[in-house]
Amino acid sequence: MTTIKLDIHSSGGAITVAPGDRLDLHLEETASTGFRWYIEDDDSGVLMLEKESSTLLHPGVAGAGGTRDFVLAVAKQGQATLRASKYRSWEKQPPQETFQLTVTAK
Repeated sequence: MTTIKLDIHSSGGAITVAPGDRLDLHLEETASTGFRWYIEDDDSGVLMLEKESSTLLHPGVAGAGGTRDFVLAVAKQGQATLRASKYRSWEKQPPQETFQLTVTAK
């Protein structure tokens, strides 16, 4: 089992993994602005979200940025597109930022 660390610089790429591996995705956000990252389900069943959390870079400081952290398990062989979008859930606007990665599990 391997853990692969990913961030916004991984977007647009492709990786090959094995069932049982984990993807550790960290995306920068400033939650106090209302913009936060959301994972989009691709219905392939290849990736399963195990954990989601947030980390503040400077706790106690108003407006401080941080990261939205996702841990995804590679559940089976196949191909999936890992997609995430950063937006305000109450607005009907295009995402402020997007992340996309092609994942092939062999």
